[in-house]
Amino acid sequence: AKEAFVSFGGMGIGSVFRYLFSILLARWIGPQMLGIYSLGNAITRIGEIFGLMGLDNGVLRYVSREKDNNDNVKNTIYSSIKMGFLSSTAVALLLYLFSDWIALEILNEDKFLSTVIKVYALSLPFAIVGLIASFATQGFKILKYKIFVNHIINPANQLIFMIISYLLFGVKIAILIPTVVSAIFGFICIFFFLRKFITISFGAIINAKIDYKILKFSFPLMFVSAIGIIMNWIDMLMLGILDNAYSVGLYHPIERTAGLIRLVFFAFASIFAPLFSEYFYEKNKEKMLEVYQLSTKWILLTSFPLFIFLILFSNEMLMLFGNEFNNNFALQILTTGVMIQALFGLGSSSLTMSGLQKYNLINGFFALLTNIILNTILIPKFGVTGAAIGTTVSLFL
Repeated sequence: AKEAFVSFGGMGIGSVFRYLFSILLARWIGPQMLGIYSLGNAITRIGEIFGLMGLDNGVLRYVSREKDNNDNVKNTIYSSIKMGFLSSTAVALLLYLFSDWIALEILNEDKFLSTVIKVYALSLPFAIVGLIASFATQGFKILKYKIFVNHIINPANQLIFMIISYLLFGVKIAILIPTVVSAIFGFICIFFFLRKFITISFGAIINAKIDYKILKFSFPLMFVSAIGIIMNWIDMLMLGILDNAYSVGLYHPIERTAGLIRLVFFAFASIFAPLFSEYFYEKNKEKMLEVYQLSTKWILLTSFPLFIFLILFSNEMLMLFGNEFNNNFALQILTTGVMIQALFGLGSSSLTMSGLQKYNLINGFFALLTNIILNTILIPKFGVTGAAIGTTVSLFL
């Protein structure tokens, strides 16, 4: 409970920074450019999952199990970081090379979107290696370092550098700079904290052998994570493909506001995962059941008031972004879907930490397929509301 509320507090602060970032960006640059930013961010986040290769969950699982064997822990972390750096560099290069094709041919958008993708691709090696390092610290069942860097430092940097860039250099630089600066600064900070647990040596990382045990566990999780992240961003992408960047910009505040409920789920899932993994490894079914029930109860008690607030004050929340953002019905629909996801999301973490991630893969695949089909039908007819309906039905299934 203590670690979950540390996580919740940190994520809450980070959500405030992210929300202010979205509000100011929406008010200063308008729906069209906000849509360009959202599309570039969506494409980069999907690329990030393939560069990560599931190694975040892999390092979390094995560090939490082998925390008493320092040599094994070091080998796990060094190998994971090395694999993450190699894969992230490859994905960044692919995004950079295919940015024009994605922006101009698939999304039929402004040339500036290609520039956004290229610049954001440069941040991937820093972001991915930083994520692996942060999950390594989580494996020691201490969340404060991961939370501080990923959910406070990074969004705070994004907000600060967006404001500075906008005031000094204008709209385009305000979109381009914050993501890269935040990734680099977060990378430096998390390695500083990781040194509290193990000795960090870049020579040891470079010379580390590829740990195929971790890779065998992690690689299937890449597809599970990919489906999850694509589910999260598919609305943006399909609005961009089937409509335009303006609609994507209108949808961004809806997705950002409904997503506030997720911070409750993520707060408890962060400490639930390593605990459940340890109890599963020990074959302690009583503890597995207890931690699952308690975490689910706390998620319900803490997220339900926020859910009611967002349903009742959906219009007022969207007005914070500007007068153009007035589709409160879509926000109410998507908020319902995210609430469903929060209540039942620990089932996914339980399967992953039990080595039964194939069921998550099957479930996620059919949910994604449903979402794509519904979006294809509903977006041309109902726009952003259709996207919200498609996602909510998919999350319920």
